[in-house]
Amino acid sequence: MSANQQLLKFGVEVFDHYCEHRKGGEEICDPVELSSRLRGRKALIIRGIYDQQHLKLYRDAVLRAGLNPLLVQVIDYRWNPWVLEATRAALEAAWVADRARFTEESVEYTRREIMTGNVHPYSGRSSHPVYIREACGDLYRVCDICQRSCPYGAIEIDRAEKRGVIVDDAKCTDCGLCAAACPMGAIQMPNYPDASFADVGAVKGDKVVSCRLHEGESLKLPCVGELGPVDLLAMRAGGSVTVHCPDPGCKLAGNLSTLRKLLGELDEVYGGFAFSQGGEPLRPGARDGAPAIRAASPSYRRPTIIAALADEVSAPLLGVRDLSVDDTCTLCENCAKWCPTNALTIAREGDRTSLRFDPSSCVGCDVCVSVCPEFRDQGGSRVRAISTRPHSGALERRVLAEDHNVYCRDCGAFVGTRRTLDKVKRTMEERGLPVDDEWLERCPKHRFEYSIRKGIQGSSAFGPKR
Repeated sequence: MSANQQLLKFGVEVFDHYCEHRKGGEEICDPVELSSRLRGRKALIIRGIYDQQHLKLYRDAVLRAGLNPLLVQVIDYRWNPWVLEATRAALEAAWVADRARFTEESVEYTRREIMTGNVHPYSGRSSHPVYIREACGDLYRVCDICQRSCPYGAIEIDRAEKRGVIVDDAKCTDCGLCAAACPMGAIQMPNYPDASFADVGAVKGDKVVSCRLHEGESLKLPCVGELGPVDLLAMRAGGSVTVHCPDPGCKLAGNLSTLRKLLGELDEVYGGFAFSQGGEPLRPGARDGAPAIRAASPSYRRPTIIAALADEVSAPLLGVRDLSVDDTCTLCENCAKWCPTNALTIAREGDRTSLRFDPSSCVGCDVCVSVCPEFRDQGGSRVRAISTRPHSGALERRVLAEDHNVYCRDCGAFVGTRRTLDKVKRTMEERGLPVDDEWLERCPKHRFEYSIRKGIQGSSAFGPKR
């Protein structure tokens, strides 16, 4: 999965279901017969009756048909057309659904199946979040945002065996908070990945987003807790967005305080956002003179979607950070090497090395802070050389730090920046090791030769690494 790979979209079919409650076509009320009509399809919208009785019928039929249930959505035939179009758009981009873990499911068996002994489990798919290893890379070694976001202890980071992020199925509640938190999109809900919300934003019209407990017209998620600023802004491009929690007593409803606050902040800036719990969904109002929201092209990568949405107004809401470094920075390059989006880069031109920052590529992961090896003491605590804060102002590239280069006195190879060498010198002096500028300003090979010539004790420690 490369950054430039074109997003694969599923072809979504619409199947109209008629029964005693919806007249007008061939009535099918038996799950076995219905399954035979559904077999062989991929991504599917069943347009029928949205209530608990029919949802159970559709579930049993889908499992019998051998379909991936995560790629099947149900809408009511009486709902407004936007629900069909938004659901279709979301399913087209639900590429993560095929990565979901297989599960063993049972259905309500018919009398004939029981009598003939045709009773067996069916294969389903887990709705738990999916870890996208390609999006994470090696970041799990220095980042724990997903783990900290989970209130149920369902996420473990395995650094010892290098397995990355592991979701504990027994503890996971499908709340989606980890998916909302990860700035790289390395954890996504299988039937509603980031790309789905970008596609939904292309559908014109006001939208309500809720969970499957809501029997009114809305785009149905496992839980609205999976929605982060990227998803909300992406959807808002096509019209207003109401996020509705139908049951304030739901065990997951207590997780939504951050989402409620975020929607309030978005509405304050743009208008057209609302959060409601219980009763009927609220309708958000417009805001005169509100800034425009940029459209987001669907992508496998969340950083690409963030970059498309980010401007001077949206950047702080999207989690984009502003960076600064202090004098303890030695331009060691660690932050730039770990930065997953190349928002931080090292440039070496002539006699100077600079650390450069492009806020338009920042996703707010703060990995740069966690990998910075340089500290200073402040009030009894250790403060890293690099720090971040919410971005404000223009998204302009700038130089964070700059220093002179030092080249080997013998061969001219780059040795390091002056700050780096000064730190090496201080560290060696503190440890009582011999050091002088003649030795310091040489590459490893010529440091070793210089030490031999000068007869410096312990010179073998300065030899070049093999």
